[in-house]
Amino acid sequence: MVLAHAILYQSIYETQCSMYSPRFLAFSRVYGNRLSEPRKIISGVIQGSCIGPLLLLLYINSLAKIFDSNTTCVLFADDVKLYTLIKCRYDFVNLQSSLGRILDWSNEHELPISAKKCSCIALGNIMSRSYVHYSIDGQPVNTVSEVRNLGVDDSSESCLKFKSHISTIFFQKQIFEHL
Repeated sequence: MVLAHAILYQSIYETQCSMYSPRFLAFSRVYGNRLSEPRKIISGVIQGSCIGPLLLLLYINSLAKIFDSNTTCVLFADDVKLYTLIKCRYDFVNLQSSLGRILDWSNEHELPISAKKCSCIALGNIMSRSYVHYSIDGQPVNTVSEVRNLGVDDSSESCLKFKSHISTIFFQKQIFEHL
């Protein structure tokens, strides 16, 4: 993932972060007991840096603010999850509109989205499970019956009761005990 520094500077400035300074986006190397001259980084953050995760959070912070009150956005590192309650056909349209907002935001922030890595799961009643095609930039979003969310499995059949996850953990435990 490459972060555009002009956008990152603006994000830091907008949060009124006291560390706002272009000098944060420079690096030096250590050779033996000598330190090289600082070099400016024009995009991205150095892998494994202490400040890298904070810079990513500042960079993507505005994403959660682009949705209407019917769509909940949850961010975890570089993962985005959208949740919405489907009561009528308009809610399907609203969710597709939210996907369009993500695409617009990602283009503005120079962070491309891979529709192949995206998925949709419907939990709950018959209305929310009806077959609807969502897309991102004209590419279909896969509809799945099971999803893994921060290491916890769930399926459209169990509706947040975690049966699938508990069964998987129990099965893995049995296999491990027989080794």
